[in-house]
Parts: sequence; C-alpha cells; structure tokens
Amino acid sequence: AKFDVALDSDKLISPESKDEAFTPAKLNRGDSIPYGLGWFIGEYKDHKVVYHTGWQNASFSALYLKVIDENLTLILLANSEDLIAPFMQGLGGGQAEACPFAKEFLDIFL
Repeated sequence: AKFDVALDSDKLISPESKDEAFTPAKLNRGDSIPYGLGWFIGEYKDHKVVYHTGWQNASFSALYLKVIDENLTLILLANSEDLIAPFMQGLGGGQAEACPFAKEFLDIFL
C-alpha cells in the first residue's frame, strides 16, 4: 500500500516516467502491444487499467491493478499460484478481467 501511495503521489518516479510506463509499447514494425515499462495495459468499460503480476510456481501469486482515471487500486496476494496461474494467457494479453477477482473488483467499482 505504501508503494502504491508513493507511485500515485509521484514520489517514486516522475509523472513523465509513470506516463511512459503506462503507455503501450510499439514494436519495431509499428504495432502496439498491451505492455508498457513493467505494466500490462488494458481497458475495461472505457477505463484504462494497468497491472503487474507476480507468480512463483507451486508457491505464491499476486496481482497489482490500477484504474488510472478513477484512482482505484487492487492489490491481491495469495499463498498459492492459483490466483494467477490459470489466467496467465488472458492476463498477458492486457485483459485484467481474465482474473475473476479483478473482474469482480472492476464490475463493483466501475
């Protein structure tokens, strides 16, 4: 939570660096991908959603999700890989709602 407050208040990185991190990267051929500098980037109900995952096989998993324009954050930590492992394909494609916990959060607050 302290990390999130520092990120939101621009104490961790500059606003310019944060904007760059939360902007989809472009490949050499010009196509955009749903990934910035360390963050997956997607959209849900016309809101920009960025997130980062953590996963250790047969150990733990995590999801750190932000809805930028609504100043909302969801931080989930699990003592198993089950939070993220079954949804890695969808999450890697910029689709946060592939995780049922994230979808429920987004549906409640958006």
